[in-house]
Amino acid sequence: MKYNDYDNVTKDSKAIRDIIARQSDSLLFECIAEHIASVANEFDLSHDETTNLINAKVDALKSEILERV
Repeated sequence: MKYNDYDNVTKDSKAIRDIIARQSDSLLFECIAEHIASVANEFDLSHDETTNLINAKVDALKSEILERV
C-alpha cells in the first residue's frame, strides 16, 4: 500500500467497488487503460516500454487478486 494511507485506501476501494457493482467491471478496465495510455504518452514510452508497463500492471493486479482468494 502506498504512503501507509490505509483508511483512505479502504474508503476509496469501497467507493470503487460500489461503482463497479452498478456499472460493471468494464468501467474499471476503461479507467486503467486510460491511466496507462496517459502515462505512456506523458513519458513518451516506446512500444516495448508500454508493453512492459502493461505487463507489470497485469502482474500486480494478479498478485492482489491472489492475495484475496
